[in-house]
Amino acid sequence: MVYETEQLAGFYLEHQDWVVVQQLVVDENILQKGTVSTRKREFSEIKKRLKNLSIDELKFIVTCTTDELKLFCLYLCAKTYRLIYEFIVEVMREKYLMFDYLIFDSDYTRFIESKTASSLKLQKITEKTQYKIKQVIFRILEQSTLIDSAKTKNIQKPYISQELESIITKSFVKYLAIFLYSDTDIKNIKESINV
Repeated sequence: MVYETEQLAGFYLEHQDWVVVQQLVVDENILQKGTVSTRKREFSEIKKRLKNLSIDELKFIVTCTTDELKLFCLYLCAKTYRLIYEFIVEVMREKYLMFDYLIFDSDYTRFIESKTASSLKLQKITEKTQYKIKQVIFRILEQSTLIDSAKTKNIQKPYISQELESIITKSFVKYLAIFLYSDTDIKNIKESINV
């Protein structure tokens, strides 16, 4: 929901009130979505990702390039949904740093099985929901260009502009790991901030 994220960030910057933004999106259908339930669901989902951002981060969303916005949306998803963050860092980044650039279904299955063993929430979801979660995760990874496609699943390290790196570093430097930065890279960036 890259376009919708940019629009909602802009509406919030303009009105500084989530109630007004919700009215624009849900009641006035400013994003031109089909049903009221779709509008409510998408608004709720995007608001969850945007509500804790600083004004500078929201301004970045509405002024950055399309490529930066896709990557920033990945960052928002990773911040909002721990499962996405952990999959990227624990599976994709580890494979990438070992020069293994292909994700297999078995990689995802092992990851989910390990998380399910320690999560009551994951243990309660149905097989159908698990399948849908997997589809959504790989669609997010594809749209953010972290993989070439949801079908072939080749890992690609994205180009991160200095501005995007700076915005993320100001908030949570650890999230640079989702862009396949090594621990050494992250440590060096932390040290350069503290100098």
